[in-house]
Amino acid sequence: MTLEQQPDYVAATAGLPDLLKAHLSEQIDKLNNEFNWPQNSKLLGSLPVVLSCSDFILRTIQRQPQAFQQLLDEEVLLQPYSTGFHLQTLQTRIAVDADEGEIKRELRRYRNLAMLCIAWRDLAGWASLAETFESLTELAEASIQVALNGAM
Repeated sequence: MTLEQQPDYVAATAGLPDLLKAHLSEQIDKLNNEFNWPQNSKLLGSLPVVLSCSDFILRTIQRQPQAFQQLLDEEVLLQPYSTGFHLQTLQTRIAVDADEGEIKRELRRYRNLAMLCIAWRDLAGWASLAETFESLTELAEASIQVALNGAM
């Protein structure tokens, strides 16, 4: 069953203007065959709003499909980040002896995926303003710390 045939997706698109539905349908067609979408009604119901509101999310999904599939499989989008998560994850992902280029690439990749999750939760209405700002602040602080550690 394609995404557009899922009852939760259909219900979520019911009130959208035809022009937006057409644009969304085009984007969904591109994603349908690339991902193993979970049968999670909360996630599927959020998809139309999130994709129609954020080109950034759509581009990130298209640029990092394997990483996005992992987010889907682990249901990362459904949970808020815990305190210290970004710093711990970045420290795990970046080798101690990584050169400047590797650090920059990994920081960029991780930032985009973390921003995708933060934006998704915000646009879907699952995160409070406080949660969104806390996640953004912690991501920025962790990125700076890892970059500074790599520069030393």
